[in-house]
Formats: sequence, structure tokens, C-alpha cells
Amino acid sequence: MSSPIFRGVLAVALMWLGLTAACAMPRYEYRGRPAQTENRIQLLAGGPHLGVSATQHLSIAYEYSQTDRDLSISAVVDLDQALKTGFNTLERLDIDLNFLDAEGAILATHRVYRSGFRRWILTAELSFEQRVTLPPGADFLLFSYAGRVLDTGSSDPQGAGSAVDWEFWETPLP
Repeated sequence: MSSPIFRGVLAVALMWLGLTAACAMPRYEYRGRPAQTENRIQLLAGGPHLGVSATQHLSIAYEYSQTDRDLSISAVVDLDQALKTGFNTLERLDIDLNFLDAEGAILATHRVYRSGFRRWILTAELSFEQRVTLPPGADFLLFSYAGRVLDTGSSDPQGAGSAVDWEFWETPLP
């Protein structure tokens, strides 16, 4: 026979355990799935190697160097002009770097950029610099992202009132 206090403590502990497990899980699991062929970046030894990966929403001007099994990468992200002129707030932007094998299967995904919450779009500095350990067998890189912009109806990104928002993304999948 269990007491109400014991049941309450057990319920809270199970709830905490469930929330902790849910928060620890990655947002999306792409490992082992075939990646799109567009915008793949072939990994080359040495460096620096420069390039631009562009989609309909943004472009990423990157520079990387590969030494042993490490990759040093830096980039500047430029939002599409329609996003910059149609909205005044960058609600969020997450950019991931996907590592692919020679056949294009996704080996691993690493988050390289996460924006601050609600930044005024005209002053948002969108750049990153990371050093990442390459997974064995990595032959290609591929960027993916998910973001949200909004127009608060004023020049204040924290402004109240009616707001219009728009979500945009690019997955590594075909």
C-alpha cells in the first residue's frame, strides 16, 4: 500500500525523467538517410577552401580547413532580400552542418549556428566559427537550416500588436 505522498513524489519524478529525456533528444534524426545532391560540398584536405552555398532563403559564404580528422569552418550568412525587406525581426535561425559519406548517406549532423531570440533583422550579425571532429568516412558537407521571421508592425523587434510571421527551412533530405 503506497501513501499519497509517495505517489505524488513518484509522479513528479517520472514527469521530470520524461521531460529530461525529451529535451535530450535531437530535433530530427537524419543519420543513415540519403541526402539531397544539390549544394553538397566535397571535403578537401588542407585549405583554406572557400565557397558559397545558396538556397532560396539564404546564402552561406564559408571557408574551411581540414587537418587530420578535424574541420575548422567559418561562415557569413546572408538572408534573402525578401526576408530582409519583408520582415523586421529574426525570431530564430538554426543552421546545421551535415556530414555525408561517398554515397551521400548522412553520417552525422552538427549545429553550427543558433541565433538569439528576436533580433532586429537589419542589425543581426549572422556568422559562425566552429571546429568539429569529422566522423569517419565523411566525404561531403551539406548545410541545412530552420528559421522564423516576423514583422511586428513597428521598428521595435519586441513590439506588441499584430505580427505576421513566416517559417522557412531547408532539410538535407531530397
